[in-house]
Amino acid sequence: MKKKKEIEYFIIGGKGLIGSSIANYLKKNKKNFRVITKQNYNNYKNKNCSIIINANGNSSRYYANTYPKKDFYKSVITVFKSIFDFKYKKYVYISSGDVYEKINKKSNEKKIIKTPCNYYGKNKFLAEQIIKFYCNSWIILRSGPVIGSKLKKIYFLILKKIKKYIQILIHHIATLPILVFLRLFLKSVKKQIIKSLILVATKLSVIFI
Repeated sequence: MKKKKEIEYFIIGGKGLIGSSIANYLKKNKKNFRVITKQNYNNYKNKNCSIIINANGNSSRYYANTYPKKDFYKSVITVFKSIFDFKYKKYVYISSGDVYEKINKKSNEKKIIKTPCNYYGKNKFLAEQIIKFYCNSWIILRSGPVIGSKLKKIYFLILKKIKKYIQILIHHIATLPILVFLRLFLKSVKKQIIKSLILVATKLSVIFI
């Protein structure tokens, strides 16, 4: 009887931005892997693999800093649970550069990580410490903001913000001279584009996948 081949990789959050890119890479290289999501999570509990890759958790800095307790569950508690829910030889965790207080080329690791710059970074840092404590073999990758094809929805966010300003200003057409209106309109749209891009920048990074 032919022995069943061991699954090489589990990817938690394998349908997200980073997770799906990892899955695509493994697929192209004909690796044996499974994508683990909320829907099939329980089906893989106590199952074996060589390497588990955790690309799950909240990826929004805005959400984490607005709802730190909810982010704690999504970014810390879920990591803790995954450590014991599966059997593996090595645990790989996709963390964030937000664990750093500041980045300086002359600083070393111990000096850089004193106080993460926001709740998002604090919770990622806590998750890292849990992995280091409980896992015998681990790799932690700290990513900067990431840009990929799954972020198309961000353009709709910008357009939605601009549309809101258009609706607010449109009623002035009847009462304002056209040149004054256009100046006001363009100034407001310009501000909103900048605000939207800043909002986007807090969610993304310089890594393209």
